[in-house]
Amino acid sequence: MRGGKLKMKELFQTFKPKNPIVKKYVDYYYLDIKPNNVINKFLCFPHFNNTISIYRYHVRLENGEIKFDDNANPFQIFTPIRQKVLNVKQSGTVYRIVIVFHPLGIQQFYENLNFADYITDYEFFQSRRTKRNLFYNSNKTYFRFFRQRFITSF
Repeated sequence: MRGGKLKMKELFQTFKPKNPIVKKYVDYYYLDIKPNNVINKFLCFPHFNNTISIYRYHVRLENGEIKFDDNANPFQIFTPIRQKVLNVKQSGTVYRIVIVFHPLGIQQFYENLNFADYITDYEFFQSRRTKRNLFYNSNKTYFRFFRQRFITSF
């Protein structure tokens, strides 16, 4: 089943990478799950890390708002190092995985991209299988996959 029909609990949890090579480039990951979210607004203050956020079944509206859409594909966005406060508004259910990179960490994984600005039109995770497997229908399998793929040592 897709979208709001999943039986997941609300969760915000961070993880540190265990693999020493990945740890050089990735500061931490976090899971942000809000199955009953209606509207969530928050501020992101300037810092020296940049991120890739992967939203399940979401679209980005022209005003920058991230909105849940049960018929959409996963939405991926790169957020650069910022000098200004970022206003975030999430509408509807939220299933999000965020990778927080050390300064210049993301540049070690991708070439020929301009990391000075937001990137919303590039698929950082292109494999259909990877995108499908990033989101399971229970917290238990969701965490198991996430830990196996991104956190445990090789």
